[in-house]
Amino acid sequence: MTMHTGMSRWTIQVSGALSDLSRIALELRNGDPCGVVRDESLYIESSEVDRAKSRIAAEWVAFDFTKLLLAVFEMNFGERAILHLISVRESGSDVNYRLPVRQNSEPTLFQQMIRLALDRPHARGAILAYASGGADGLFRAYEALTYEILNLGLTPSSTGVGTKEWLVENGWITEAEDDRFLSTVLHFRNYQDRQSAENALAIKEAQVLVRRILVNFLDHCLKTRTSAGEIGKRVPHAI
Repeated sequence: MTMHTGMSRWTIQVSGALSDLSRIALELRNGDPCGVVRDESLYIESSEVDRAKSRIAAEWVAFDFTKLLLAVFEMNFGERAILHLISVRESGSDVNYRLPVRQNSEPTLFQQMIRLALDRPHARGAILAYASGGADGLFRAYEALTYEILNLGLTPSSTGVGTKEWLVENGWITEAEDDRFLSTVLHFRNYQDRQSAENALAIKEAQVLVRRILVNFLDHCLKTRTSAGEIGKRVPHAI
């Protein structure tokens, strides 16, 4: 992601519960993306949206960005929030809602997760699928995570270790939990089968399990990127 230190091109305005807006604004207080709450709305600026060359394009990007923001919120806090996209306007068009100049400050974990998701399509897919919930969403989150593990080369074929074994080796899941989770979500993805699967996980148990794996994996990726000095590196392109 390209870091901006000057004026943003676009400002996103969203509404929601004031407590949720305030928590997000605290996470986005500096850096990129950044946000501030004014008059019961959250105003956000991000280089991801700034790449859009027209207001219509910016609205489409802002819609997807808001969905990602909600998914990262749930990943961080284990709670759901509801945000409504109100408008996307040119930054500075209303001086009453001008955000502070973005600083190249140390990003919060919340910001780092957003950047990682924007950089890595499978990581983004896993986060969004987890937030969508249900048997299908949780399965797709797990599936996207395994693709990301393979893409990052964390399980070289020469070692004979697969993605499941790698997760178990890291202590993020046990073999029994993995088998029970997959049998549960694969069973309940079938809309015609409403009988309980043998030894099935409750939906809350499955959500906690997938969140635990995802949070640990994202933390692993962020630590690896930080040590390699890769946070924030992204080739921009016009939309």
